[in-house]
Amino acid sequence: MFDEPKMAPNQELKMKALELETLIVDSLATDKNDDAKRQFKTLEKMHFKYDDSNVRDIYYRVLNAMPKQSKKSKT
Repeated sequence: MFDEPKMAPNQELKMKALELETLIVDSLATDKNDDAKRQFKTLEKMHFKYDDSNVRDIYYRVLNAMPKQSKKSKT
């Protein structure tokens, strides 16, 4: 069969991070916040595991788009 061309490890990491970003944004757009949070956890693990500028940029871009948790005050 056909073999996919080999990518450099950092290029493959960038592609995976971009795919996660797309999935997270789609989940947020369709109000599936639980799915978005689960996918964001994966991106967060990638950010801490790899010291890559592309992953870092994507992580902070998505972090900014994530819904903020509201603090519930006790009355």
